[in-house]
Amino acid sequence: MKVFYDSSIIIEGYKANPLTIELISNLAKISHQWYINSTVISEVIYILRKKDLLTLDQIQNKLSRFKILECNSEIISIAFEIMKKHNLKPNDAIILANCKYHKIDILISLDVDFKNPVKSLNLKLNNT
Repeated sequence: MKVFYDSSIIIEGYKANPLTIELISNLAKISHQWYINSTVISEVIYILRKKDLLTLDQIQNKLSRFKILECNSEIISIAFEIMKKHNLKPNDAIILANCKYHKIDILISLDVDFKNPVKSLNLKLNNT
C-alpha cells in the first residue's frame, strides 16, 4: 500500500499531537510504503526550523525514511486542473496531483482542505 504523508502529519508528529499519533499508529498496523514530495520537504523544513524543533541534520535524517516523488510537467498540469476544480492552494494541489499521478492509495493529513478533493481522485484520506 502506498501512503503519502502531508507536512501537517510530519510536523504535528514532532509536536506529539494526539490525533497524529493515533493516525500514525493505525497506519503502522498495515504494511505500506512512505511517500512525500519536494513540497512537503520544503514545508517541513520551514516550520520545524522556524519553531526550532529540529536541526537541519535531524530533519534530513527523519525525511530519509520516505521515498520522494518527483514532479514533472504532467503533474503540474494535473495540479492546475485540481486548483481550478477545487479552488485549492498550489502546494495542496501539487500534493494531490502527485498522489494521482503516482497512484497513491492513502493521503494522511490533518489539512481539512483535502477532504472533498480526495473523493474525486479516488484517494483515501487518513485511511477512511
